[in-house]
Order: sequence, then C-alpha cells, then structure tokens
Amino acid sequence: MPGNIDFDMTAKAGRVLYDNYDITNAKGVLEVKNKTIYFKDMGMNMLDGTVKMNGSYATIDPKKPKVDVDFGIEKMDIQKAFTAFNTVKLLAPVAKFAKGVFSTNLKFNSDLDQNMMPVYSSINAEGLTNIIQAVLDGFEPLNKLASALSSDKFKKLELNNVLTKFKIKDGRLNVAPFDIKKEGILMNIQGSNGLDQSMDYQLGLNVPRAMLGAKANETANAFIAKLNSKAGTNVAMSETIKVNAVLGGTILKPTINLKYGAGDAKAGAKEAVNQVVAEKKRRLKPLLRLNLIPSNHKQQKKLKMRLPIKLMVFLRRKVNKVLVCSSSF
Repeated sequence: MPGNIDFDMTAKAGRVLYDNYDITNAKGVLEVKNKTIYFKDMGMNMLDGTVKMNGSYATIDPKKPKVDVDFGIEKMDIQKAFTAFNTVKLLAPVAKFAKGVFSTNLKFNSDLDQNMMPVYSSINAEGLTNIIQAVLDGFEPLNKLASALSSDKFKKLELNNVLTKFKIKDGRLNVAPFDIKKEGILMNIQGSNGLDQSMDYQLGLNVPRAMLGAKANETANAFIAKLNSKAGTNVAMSETIKVNAVLGGTILKPTINLKYGAGDAKAGAKEAVNQVVAEKKRRLKPLLRLNLIPSNHKQQKKLKMRLPIKLMVFLRRKVNKVLVCSSSF
C-alpha cells in the first residue's frame, strides 16, 4: 500500500467473488492512510450468514503485512465455514464433523504471508462462540470415549445454544470450560488443540449408571471398593457416576484415560458422615442398656459436652480421609 495515499471511500457491492468466497450485499467505509487500510462498519452476507467487521490491514513493513480485525458473525453454516477458512480447518478441525449453525464475536490479529494468508503461528484471537444448533457425528475422540464407556450414546452429540469462550495463542486453540447436557448426562469440557493436531482436553461427566456398559460399571465398582478400603468407609456407588476423562494424542488418533468417582465429592463425604454417625449410635446403644453411661448428673453433663467434640473430631478426620483418597485415584 503506497504511503502517499490518504482518502476515505464508502463502498457498496451487490456481489463480490474473491478467492473461494461468494459475497453479497457488501458495504462499508474504507479509509486509506499511512500504508494502512481501515475497515469501518463493513457488512456482508456469506456462507449462509452475515459478517460485520471493523479493523485494519497494514503494510508498514511490506514483507510482513498485518491484519487486526474485530468480527461479528451471525448464523453461519459450520460445514461451509470449515470448507472456506483454512484457520478453521487447522485450529477447529472438529467443525469437519459438525453440521449446523453458529454465531461468534472475535478479535483477530495476525501476520500475513505473500499470498495474503495468515501466518498461523502468529495468530492471536479471542472470542465467544454460540453453537446455535449442531449435530456432531463421526468425531474420533467421541468414538474413543464411547468405546471406553461401553456406550454408543457418546458417539453422537446434539448441541443447542452452547456458549464457548476461546483464545488462540502460540498455535493453539484454548477452550474455556463449558457444559453440554444430553439425555441425563452432564458433560463439562475444557482444554486445547494445536496446529499440529495434538489435543489435551479434560472432560468431567456425570453419567447415569444405566447408560454405561457392563465393563465400565465393573471398573467403577472396583474404584469405589478401593476407595472404601483405603478410607475405612462403606460408601455405595450412586445411580450417577462421576467420570473424569483426559483426551490426548491427536484428532485422528486420540488417546483416553478414565477415572471414576462416586458422584459429587461433597455428596460422597456426606454419605460417609451419615454412615459413621449411624455406626457410632449403634455402638452406644449397648452401653446405655448396660448402664455404663454415668448416672451422676454432673458426670452426664460433662460426658454430653465431650462426646460431640470427640465425635466431630473423629468425623472430620474420617471425611478428610475420604476426600484425600478420592482425589488420589
């Protein structure tokens, strides 16, 4: 961009064919100065959605041009976005297996190469995406999770109004924690994936036992038995099992590591306390029948004051042991 140009222009075009983009109803203001093109209130229709943008394209260093743009995208087709944008292919490959519609607001800046394409390792971006409606099917990490849990219900996900915050930095897409609900299953997802297709995602699931296969139930029962053995408790497995899954490897060759729990840790601790209290009451009953509790009023009063304190100290130690043991698996 020449440095001696300085002008403003209001642009409007019914249709623009650029690269593999078919753009309609493009309009906005272009300001050119200081070897930079500024986009102001630009709007257009493309890929079945609408795009609004404000930003700049700078050629102050002709060998290293830069783009810095705020995008507002509404109701764009996921498959068409995957086909059109190389950035989506490289940093959001899951889109290849999703059919539906999304909206997003993002701030994006990057160096550009000689072909006006982003230098992917230089991309810095952050934003919020709303997956308005989508079906995710054929995604290998989900197939791996379904196999590990012995349940085909995890092979296919239907998403509706799922909000996800994200950030792109140092060649990785980092996704903030978000929730998905499916047929009684609550799934929390967070993690990252990179330009090299590597991934590191943590999944926290609360799954009804009835949805798990026999092998997964056996593994969960063994976990709880081990926890009870270490903690000296008798916590029973609830009808909802907590599963923590770590997805690693690559998008096409994922690895998975599962850890099971008895459900919510607080609920498990509460159950352990209830069991211990019941056991203490059971042991005190024979003492009452044998008149081993002091008959003297003052001694009874002292005993009543000491027993709750001792019992609470005992219970606190017991609960802490349950929580420590559960976190060690």
